[in-house]
Formats: sequence, C-alpha cells, structure tokens
Amino acid sequence: MIRALFQAGYRLSGGRDARLTQGLRLAALEGALAAALYPLLYLLLMDVLSGRIELQRTLLFSAGMLVFLVARMLVGARSMPLIFTGAYAMMGEARLRVADRLRHLPMGWFSRIRSGDLGARLTSDLELVENIWSHFLGVFVAGLSMPLFLLGFLGWLDWRLCMVVLLTLPLSVLALAWNQWLMRREVPRLSAANAHAQSEILDYVQGI
Repeated sequence: MIRALFQAGYRLSGGRDARLTQGLRLAALEGALAAALYPLLYLLLMDVLSGRIELQRTLLFSAGMLVFLVARMLVGARSMPLIFTGAYAMMGEARLRVADRLRHLPMGWFSRIRSGDLGARLTSDLELVENIWSHFLGVFVAGLSMPLFLLGFLGWLDWRLCMVVLLTLPLSVLALAWNQWLMRREVPRLSAANAHAQSEILDYVQGI
C-alpha cells in the first residue's frame, strides 16, 4: 500500500525534485553517522571491561562519539528541510497537474460526480500521498542505512552475531506484510467514508 501511494505521488507530480534527492542522500548519511557511534562505544567498553582503560584512549573515543553526534545533528538539520521542501514542491505540482486535468474535462463529467467526493480526492487523498513523501520517506531511508551499517560492524565483530540478527529479518518481513495487508484493506474504506462524509456535509450546506 505504501509503495502504491509512493508511486502515485511520483506519477502525479511528473518528476522528482532535486532537493528531495539530496535530502534523501543526507538522510542515509545521518543513519550511518548514528550507527558509527556504536563501534566507538564498543571499543570503549572493551577497554573498561578488560581493565586496561587509559585516559588518552578514553578521551579519543569520547571525542569521536561527540564528533559523530554533532555531525549527525547537523546533517539531520540539513536533510529534513530539503526533504520537506522537495516533497511539498512535488505535491504542489501534482495538485496543479490534477487541476489542469480537471479543467479539460467535459462539464457532464462533473454532474456524475458528487462534489464532496471530488473534494476529498483533491484534499485528503492527496494529503495522504504527500505525507508519505514528506514524513515517511526520509525516516525510512535513515532507518534503513543505520541497521545496514550495524550489520557490517557485527559481521566484522563476529559473523555468528550477524547471522542471529539476519535470522530475525523474516519475522520483520512478516510483520511488515501483515501491516501492508491491513492498510490495503482499511485505507480504501477510510477514503470512501471520508469522501461520503464530505459529500453529505456539502449537500447539507447547499440545502441550507
């Protein structure tokens, strides 16, 4: 369902904004920077547990974690505005394209469509697609790059740990598939109910 909504936004807008692409790249970098803290923390804990902790190494690891943390915050502060600006620009173009399409339709077509239903398609339905592009996509990219980096670290640390984590992925895929099934079943009903409610309200107001 999310994939269909994502593709719908791309088709409606007719292209992808360069700011969105740049923001997604920075979001991937943000996830990698977030994951980079853990190898340094691991090395610091190993020094503590082995009893050979040294002030110079501790300061070095602490400074490294601080640098990664600040870099992540700076990259995130840059990526999110780019993602939001690009996504909203794309969906603004999508609304213009839909309005232009409606402008060329024969008047008889509008007599067969309830005004509230058409209004719901132009507002809440487009807003749903817009939220996928602006709110979900950046978080998804950042959230995907972080575990991939950590899997590489686990593979370097101990391949058995990496395999244990990989064995849990099918459960995640099943949970995601179940969530997608629920969305495919419920979202059309929600959209239809929303369109019906808007149509009834508009009819009621016009009657008054």
